Amino acid sequence: MVNPTNHKDKDIQVFRINGGESYSTVMYRLEKGNIKAYQSGVTSNNNYDKATYKWTNDSTLSFRLVNSSNSSAESYSMIGNNGWTRLEKINK
Repeated sequence: MVNPTNHKDKDIQVFRINGGESYSTVMYRLEKGNIKAYQSGVTSNNNYDKATYKWTNDSTLSFRLVNSSNSSAESYSMIGNNGWTRLEKINK
């Protein structure tokens, strides 16, 4: 369950949903004096066991899901601002 009160500005959570090949990313950011949570989901045919991320500005997060056994990966850009979330796959 997403609970912003347990997090601080720029916290990130990435987790597998129901043990399958769906993943949820939650970014927490300070907005108008309060911590807000922005969540997005990804479904993939790959089994990822690692995630890396980088904040690119106050409302945009770039993250990469990685399978450490075969080096497959998918990259995404996630924006959360004023109550809306947008997720885009980054093709490399």
